[in-house]
Amino acid sequence: MAFWNCVNLRSVEIPDSLLRIEDSAFSSCSSLKKINIPDSVEDIAEDAFLGCDNLADREMTAQIEYDRSREYWSGWILAYYQWYTGKSFKDIFERLPMSEVQRLYPTLHEASESKFVDVADKICFLEASDTKLKKIRKSSGYSQRELAEKSGVSIRMIQQYEIKAKDINKAAGETLMALSRVLGCTVEDLLEV
Repeated sequence: MAFWNCVNLRSVEIPDSLLRIEDSAFSSCSSLKKINIPDSVEDIAEDAFLGCDNLADREMTAQIEYDRSREYWSGWILAYYQWYTGKSFKDIFERLPMSEVQRLYPTLHEASESKFVDVADKICFLEASDTKLKKIRKSSGYSQRELAEKSGVSIRMIQQYEIKAKDINKAAGETLMALSRVLGCTVEDLLEV
């Protein structure tokens, strides 16, 4: 906490001899606008610059390499995505489960946060475009063919409901009952609102 809460501190030149910037070292230095961090610095604690809202030189951490595991990255990038989008974690996990985020690690862990946001938005948008019937069918583990065989509803009809070529809200009651019985849900669960 070397410079903690030094509200009049505007710039800092870190000496080459410093290897680590400790936790809260510059926390709450609200007037800090520039900091020069040499390549000799090997580690910056997570909250070293907490509350330094005027810090203009955001490139300071680019020279530091972090050994981040798949789990660390997944948690961090989800927290960033939640902050960026303003969505609740519950809403995010309904469309983007942790297993999917971890699957993206090899291709995105070195990319910018904005790239992850773009990819996550595409995944969430594609998932959001799925009908309730398709989501429930998939979560129940049925293929369209299996659902058709067990429910007695034609596979073509199921396909049309899933791609929204036909409005499931206007389906016959017996069709909805047959589907809901096999899928273990209520008729209301299948209706698009």
